Amino acid sequence: MSRSVWMSFGVNIVGSFAVGAIWGAAAGILEAFLVNHRSQVGLQNPLALLELVLNYVVYVGIGTVVLRLLLEALARPRPHTSQSERSTGPSTTGDGKHSGAGHLTETIVAACLFIGAFANFLQKGAMGPLPLTSPVSLGITAVSIVIIVLLVWRLRRFSLRRMRILRAAVVVWVVFGFAWYPLFGPHTGRLRGAGAKGSAGSAKNVLLIIVDTLRADFLDCYGAKWGASPSADRLAAGGTLFENHIAQSTWTLPSTASAYTGLLPSSHGAVATGLPMTPKATTLAEVLQKAGYRTAAFTENFYIRPQNGFGRGIDFFWTYWLPWNFNYTLLYRTRARLKLPMIELTLKRAFITIPDISTPEEVNWDARVTTDVGLDWIKKGGDTPFFAFFHYMGPHSPYGPREYLFDDDPPSGRLTDYPRPMGGPYPFGERAGQTTDQAIADMKKLYLADILCVENHIGRILHWLEETGKLSETLIIFTADHGEEFLDHGAWNHGSTAFEEVLRVPFIVYCEDIVPAGVRVNAVTRQIDLMPTVLDLVGLDCPQEVQGRSLRPIF
Repeated sequence: MSRSVWMSFGVNIVGSFAVGAIWGAAAGILEAFLVNHRSQVGLQNPLALLELVLNYVVYVGIGTVVLRLLLEALARPRPHTSQSERSTGPSTTGDGKHSGAGHLTETIVAACLFIGAFANFLQKGAMGPLPLTSPVSLGITAVSIVIIVLLVWRLRRFSLRRMRILRAAVVVWVVFGFAWYPLFGPHTGRLRGAGAKGSAGSAKNVLLIIVDTLRADFLDCYGAKWGASPSADRLAAGGTLFENHIAQSTWTLPSTASAYTGLLPSSHGAVATGLPMTPKATTLAEVLQKAGYRTAAFTENFYIRPQNGFGRGIDFFWTYWLPWNFNYTLLYRTRARLKLPMIELTLKRAFITIPDISTPEEVNWDARVTTDVGLDWIKKGGDTPFFAFFHYMGPHSPYGPREYLFDDDPPSGRLTDYPRPMGGPYPFGERAGQTTDQAIADMKKLYLADILCVENHIGRILHWLEETGKLSETLIIFTADHGEEFLDHGAWNHGSTAFEEVLRVPFIVYCEDIVPAGVRVNAVTRQIDLMPTVLDLVGLDCPQEVQGRSLRPIF
């Protein structure tokens, strides 16, 4: 082949990749908007958008080149074709119509990408998008193929000039997408607005702190002697402590949803992984937002996400798990199934610090970072009353190792020394009856160290509120979603039994001039009482459907 032929071939390859990259970038931007619309959550890290688009650019660009070469091979003249037919192969027609392999490749790629993006978005299910092999998915695929064929047939009739105009519009869309996200939109985490707002009740700020997997009897204010709960002890001394506060469930999603809505799990519907709260349930944040509060949530737990309904009524939602949203795009789902490589600019995993390289200021799930983000948001609000919801993951397994927090009595072993530290009925590598008392004591020390880490960061919030004079203007609720068991009744972790160590959780209400200090309430209370209690204390009406009761009359 002559040099000119090779140069022409190279130009076609580069051109095909460039065209594919343009359409791929546009499809990536579109999927980003669709995913954001579905989850109603912001893009916290603009790199996540760049990563998604880059992967679309590379894969679609390569795919376009391969498709172009395949179509040209299929359209290559047969040996018996006359010389005149070979020399007059279809490139452009007299009226400007472009009918070559490049045009056909572009129309097929464009149609497939955009129909695929919308088809992927239309898939609904308890776990988000349906499996690709489900009957609904196959039905959507069949319809999409028909639409793609019609689009290709129609676009093939476009003139070259019209195709250039369409391609220019796609470039504008890509530029708009990249400009919109970092400058105006979803990366800030802002969700949908709540419409007109009224007055903010008694203008008390509301700080809701839920510590995951925190059983009451490990706190000194509940009778322990370990010194791992300085912040809870301080709130209890200045507020009212409830001795017998009962969780509505033994695991995070249903219990937190009950606290957040005042509804029993059977009513709010968030009773299994992938089942969000019913849209009919009014959240505490929605009531406060409508009353004029700035609202925000800072969560570390996988279940406490906007997708499960916790974003309703929230102006700013921050969580470690947002980078995972784009895993539901068509490209990422396909890539995961085929185990293809990808460009990675963001870290898509739980932010658990590595014990061997962490410092005393860092904890697993990194409560330090969560607190930093939350305090930064609170400080920017001026005098507008705020509702800030913190859900700390700290005491959840895997515990520690955090020996340096208990230097006077460190555990004899590290959690990483045990064969199965993260779950299962036998976390120590042997059956419950064979587990040594020393192993259980070590696990409790590591658990306590994690509690102390979270307590220290909660203390930073309390210190700032006191320093700025806002502590007297803030209603603080300190509680947990559920407890934890250490083979107290033959099991460990949580979610498998409903004994006291799992269901009895701390519940402390602090509010100067409204809530009496140093009071301890022995009456049985429930998680569904949290929302009506908060609304009563700030002077707002509680939704009629709420099944809990205000605890204000008790104290």
